Amino acid sequence: MRSCPQALVEIYVQPYVQAESEGEHIYYGHGLWITHDLGRISQTAIVGSDAGVSFKSSVYHAEELLVTVISNTTGSAWPVLRDIDTALQAERMR
Repeated sequence: MRSCPQALVEIYVQPYVQAESEGEHIYYGHGLWITHDLGRISQTAIVGSDAGVSFKSSVYHAEELLVTVISNTTGSAWPVLRDIDTALQAERMR
């Protein structure tokens, strides 16, 4: 059972605005960050932080992988996420 109709999901995962300050292939959709490489969506993510917390939940489409990192400090999620991205990039090059 889906909590959201497929037609609505397709709207949310479409690149809407290019986020030039975030990188060449990064877009903001309707509440989601979207990485669009080689003509396809490679990652869809929701990101958030506030004083004392940070998190990112991402779907890596090619790997069919869901990664969620939640931290109880403002910036601690980001180094973990960078390490995960580095490991995934290395695995793709194998």
